[in-house]
Amino acid sequence: MTSTMFYNPLDGPMPVVGFMSGSGSNLVRLLERQKELKELGHEAYRFTAIVTDRTTAEGSNALSIGNRFDIPVVQNPRSLFLKDRDAEKFTKETKTAYDIVTLNALQMLGIEYKFGAFAGYMTVASKKLCNKGLGVNVHPADLALLGPDGWPIFTGDDAVKLTIEAGERYIRASTHILRPRKDCGPLLMRSKRMELDYDTTPKDNQDALKKVGDLVIFPKTLEFIALGRFGMDEDGKVCFDGEPVPNGLNLEDIE
Repeated sequence: MTSTMFYNPLDGPMPVVGFMSGSGSNLVRLLERQKELKELGHEAYRFTAIVTDRTTAEGSNALSIGNRFDIPVVQNPRSLFLKDRDAEKFTKETKTAYDIVTLNALQMLGIEYKFGAFAGYMTVASKKLCNKGLGVNVHPADLALLGPDGWPIFTGDDAVKLTIEAGERYIRASTHILRPRKDCGPLLMRSKRMELDYDTTPKDNQDALKKVGDLVIFPKTLEFIALGRFGMDEDGKVCFDGEPVPNGLNLEDIE
C-alpha cells in the first residue's frame, strides 16, 4: 500500500505557524533548529508566524520571541474573546469562531495556514483548525499507552502526574497530529524512555523529560515531515519512509 507525503521537500522549506501560550521554550528550540539547519545549507522548514492565545500580561512570551527571530505575531487572547461574549468557557461553536479569528488574522498577514507546530498551546483546537492544516503537537507522556476504550491514558495538563500515580517506571514524550480531542491524534514520534524519579515532584520530572524528550523529538518530527519522510497511507495510518508506524516512530529505533 502506498503512502502520501505530508509535505514534498521539492517545494522548498516547509512553511510553519507556531502556536504557543506561555514561555515558548519548545517553540524557541524549533526556531533555533531552523537557524542551525539554514546555516548548514539545508533549511527544512521556516516559521512564517507565531500565534498566541494569551497577552504578554497573561504570561505569553510570543512578542519577545517574535522580535528575537523577526517573525510576525498574532495575538488572539481567549480571555478577551470569551469576555466579549460574556462567557466563561468555549462551546463547540465559539471555539470554531475563535479559530476563525486566528485564521483570518493570519490571512490578513498574507499567510496561509498549512502546517502548525503547537508548542505549549493551551487552547484545544476546533475541528475547523485541525482540518485547515496539519498540526503537530508535543506531549509529555507516552501516547502509545492505551486504556480499555482504545484512547491514550495519560493525556491533558497533568499527564506526568497521572503517569506517576499509575506507578509507571518510565515515561516518554510523544509528538502527534493535532485533533479536536486533546492529545489523541495519530502518533508521529516517541522519545527515548526516561526513568521517573519518585523522590521529586511531577514538575521536576516534566522538566527533566522536556530536555531529553520534547526538545529532541519535536524538531526531528518537523524535519522529517519537511523532508517528506512522514506520510499517511490509504487507511489513514501514519507512515515513515513508506512503512506504517502505528505506535509512532520510536527514537530508540533510529539512533
